[in-house]
Amino acid sequence: GVCPRDDRALVIRGVNESGARVTFDTNANYILTFDAARNMWMLEFKPTGVRTWLVAVSCASTNDACPCEPLPML
Repeated sequence: GVCPRDDRALVIRGVNESGARVTFDTNANYILTFDAARNMWMLEFKPTGVRTWLVAVSCASTNDACPCEPLPML
């Protein structure tokens, strides 16, 4: 799923570098990782290598904890 640590169904909401709000589902081809050097989250679509840099991210899950910590819950 979106989080390498967990395969639960998640929805990721974020704000990209341009300030646009974006939403990503739990497609297994999306991988979300934190880049400490840029201090931003990177969402990559593995089949094409397309990357989206996010300055703010929230996670929605049916569980009480988001596996992509330290993401805040919606």
